[in-house]
Amino acid sequence: MKNEQGEKKRTATEGLLWLLRGLDFTCQGMQRVQADKSMELSEAFTEAYGVTLKQYHNFLVKGIFSVCLSASL
Repeated sequence: MKNEQGEKKRTATEGLLWLLRGLDFTCQGMQRVQADKSMELSEAFTEAYGVTLKQYHNFLVKGIFSVCLSASL
């Protein structure tokens, strides 16, 4: 990231940002499941998506993410 300071494109910075967002999503999903033992994983991670990543995704990505989430859980 330090090497990118004077550059126009900041690949490492963006990568780190999305890594942190992804980890926040995973953490929130797991915390929801631990807080409510009767909650399904799909419900917990759908809620976590709504408060973490959804705001950064466009219409197309939201749909794809929803399908992938449903298929994986």
